[in-house]
Formats: sequence, structure tokens, C-alpha cells
Amino acid sequence: MRGPWRVELAGTYAARALAYPEPAEVGARVRLATGAVRGCGVPRWRRLEFPICAGLELGYLHAVARGVADPRPAGDLWIAAQLSPGLAWAPTRVLALTLGLDVLVALRRPGFHVAGLGELARSQPVGLRPMLGIEARFP
Repeated sequence: MRGPWRVELAGTYAARALAYPEPAEVGARVRLATGAVRGCGVPRWRRLEFPICAGLELGYLHAVARGVADPRPAGDLWIAAQLSPGLAWAPTRVLALTLGLDVLVALRRPGFHVAGLGELARSQPVGLRPMLGIEARFP
């Protein structure tokens, strides 16, 4: 997008298997799918861009227990504020190589537990997500 401002849409997916220390056979498969919208100021110098973005990320955190008699799936809404500084090299109008770091501050942190064993997982209050990518641009 031309000019010193732009809007970005992003999505992520992450999956992880977790287990209690004892009994080790009890745990869960946890998945998080998110979508984000960010507004960015984009200072430029020649073919280099220095985007500084802020936005909101919404996601669905889903878990399925394993190693228990009645493994009921559970899910909940995850919300985070984002601050995302970056660097981009744009050799053409429609393509850029990017490097960035998302700083995420959780506004809603769902957790999961198995009855009698306590909490197995809860999203962290603050997170970092490094990024390296190729950006397609639509003029």
C-alpha cells in the first residue's frame, strides 16, 4: 500500500501436546487458531521499510484430554493486544522480504485442567513471536 500507513491481516495456528508430570500418561492436545488486524505506520528509506504496527488478535484455544476415562473437548476465546515492529526490503512493488517481532499481551487467558489433577495449561500473560517471511502486495 502506498503512503506511510497500512492495514494488515494475519493468521496463526499452533498445536502442542502437554502432559502432567505424574501421571505422565494424562495430558492433552492443545491447539490455538488466531486472526489479527493491525494498523501500521511505515517509515521508509529507499527500498527499506520499518513498519511499526499495533493491533488486536482473537483466537480459539481448543484442548482434548488424553489418558482419562471421559476425554471431553474444551475450548475458549483467547484475546491479545499486539505491538509489532519490523523490517522489510521491497525489491519490487508487489514483493517484500520481511523480518518482525510480535509482542503479545494477553487480555483473556483461558486455561484447561483435568478434574483432580489441577491446571494443565494456561496461556502466558506476555509472549514474543519472531517472524521471517515473504510479503505479497496488492497495489
